[in-house]
Amino acid sequence: MSFKNMMYWFSNRKTGRATIILKHGGTVDIDYSKYEDRGVAHAAFGDYWGHVSQVPVDGTWGGEAPHPQHPTQTIWVSNCATAADAVAALKAKVAAEVAKETAIQADPIAHLERELKAHDWTAAFSDSPGVSAAADHHWRLIQDILKRVDQKIGADLVAKYRPNF
Repeated sequence: MSFKNMMYWFSNRKTGRATIILKHGGTVDIDYSKYEDRGVAHAAFGDYWGHVSQVPVDGTWGGEAPHPQHPTQTIWVSNCATAADAVAALKAKVAAEVAKETAIQADPIAHLERELKAHDWTAAFSDSPGVSAAADHHWRLIQDILKRVDQKIGADLVAKYRPNF
């Protein structure tokens, strides 16, 4: 969820609590019932890293943060007892994702295989220019990874994952 969408969601809630996590590691606690807290949240816009909020139904805490290496992906946590637990769990989960991504990118074969599995091989058939542009961009990434892999291994992996149309 973008900060703008999060603030829209926050502004429409009348009760409950949330904690905004800032890039430098600090937090800002918000009480939805206090209108002035919404101004504090807006002031944190440039330093936004993620947020956690209390689930009205059962009182547990959950939250989300954008994936640091894949901004279109979101990392979630849920079912935490307190806001502090949710913040700690979210930070730990993001750190684990960063470590996992770093390890994959350090191994060109694993990186290539993951990207080939994720590639949209049918984008050329799409009527949407955005779909084919995204696939072209992704294919350029795959070609960059192929430069770091033995040519035979790369060709074999491409042949393994490229569908036969």
